[in-house]
Amino acid sequence: MNKYLNKLKRRKLVSINETSISYLQIFGIFLVFFGIISVISATFLESAAGISISFFITMLGFAFVFPSLLEGNDGLSTMRIVVFMMTNVICMLLLKIGWAPTTESLSDIGLDEWWMGVIAFVFGAKAMQSYFESKFGMPNTSKTGESEENEEKVSSNELAESCLEQNKSKIDSLTGVESYFVGLSSNPNNTNQVIKILSSLKSGGTYPSSLNAKSKSGKEYSVDVEVIYSVSKPKMQINSGDSISNTRYAQFPGTICCVLKKGDKNYLLTCGHVLNGGSVLIEESTKEGWFVNPITDDTESSDEAYKAIGTWSFGLIDDEFDVALVEIDSDISSFFKPTGEPVVYENSLLGQEVFVNGRINKIAGYIAGQIKGTTEFEYNGGKHKLKNLILISGSKDGQPNCITEGGDSGSLVYLTPDNSALGMVVGANKQYTYVIPMASIIEKTKTQLIHI
Repeated sequence: MNKYLNKLKRRKLVSINETSISYLQIFGIFLVFFGIISVISATFLESAAGISISFFITMLGFAFVFPSLLEGNDGLSTMRIVVFMMTNVICMLLLKIGWAPTTESLSDIGLDEWWMGVIAFVFGAKAMQSYFESKFGMPNTSKTGESEENEEKVSSNELAESCLEQNKSKIDSLTGVESYFVGLSSNPNNTNQVIKILSSLKSGGTYPSSLNAKSKSGKEYSVDVEVIYSVSKPKMQINSGDSISNTRYAQFPGTICCVLKKGDKNYLLTCGHVLNGGSVLIEESTKEGWFVNPITDDTESSDEAYKAIGTWSFGLIDDEFDVALVEIDSDISSFFKPTGEPVVYENSLLGQEVFVNGRINKIAGYIAGQIKGTTEFEYNGGKHKLKNLILISGSKDGQPNCITEGGDSGSLVYLTPDNSALGMVVGANKQYTYVIPMASIIEKTKTQLIHI
């Protein structure tokens, strides 16, 4: 019994396809209820005038609740307003005649055939105005048609991205939301992209099944929402047995990503937390991320019997990056090199296969989306938020699953089959592997990717 009562409490009194209800719509709902109550009262009182006025109040309320009733292709339509008001007038007159015991026709209430002529003239004049506007306004009409045609060509990912931007405040107000992004639907029969909400709740929540938005031309549309439950905060992936670490934190090794070049110097790329013992705070004095006094040969590798392989020279952990560069003098001819310049993320990459070149896991996965907002990570000794991260999953559709584990932080992620660099693994939870875009790293460090 309690289960059904809870469902009844959550049920909305009025269901509308708006992202939020306006004050005018609230006023309209009040008018509708007031009008209905007035109709019932006037029925018992046998008041013809009361019936007519109550009907008009009710219809006026509907106009406020559903403003699209009075809108045409180009917004508010005067023709629709005229038709709406004149129809209400006619209905009010007919209701008054039908309810009043002493009236049998329009002439009984002082309206003769001339009034009907006036009504016909109003409709006719408005129809002629609409005809001539369409006849001599061809350039504007053709532009409208062109915009509608272009709107049809807009891809589902652009519509989904626009819908997400318009509904960010609404999503942020929901309980348990960790992050959200545009991605492929878990339903293989749904080819349109959806908005995915990552929730820390185990189940339930007041999450919408879809979100509404307006296109540039003002046309309303909706985008499906899919909720992924039991999402935990992603953790830094550092563990024993990986290929790079700082001599002070040898117990927290990570993975070498690739080689970057600045001037005549070569640098190994990995995550900042890998060389910082998992901490979010880099204590060394830096200038735009570059160490003022780097410690020579402070970086080692278990693959080289813990011999020194280079000098940690750059470290940056902020709201977008978790990056470290280690200057090396060794030969890089045997290093794996991606093909071409880094790929700049766009939604057309959704669902494409990638390969994670980790020390622990060398495994294929699929691009699930990119979080435009922030994601909170658990670092050693505290929490920190990173933004604009790319999500990788082991499944293309269906329930997402992580493909990396502790020790894979810093791993290179590249597209298959062309081997172009996408980004660097920074952490994971049970559902996704989180990746910092390589193009952003290159731009921030002002380096070049050494590639084939």
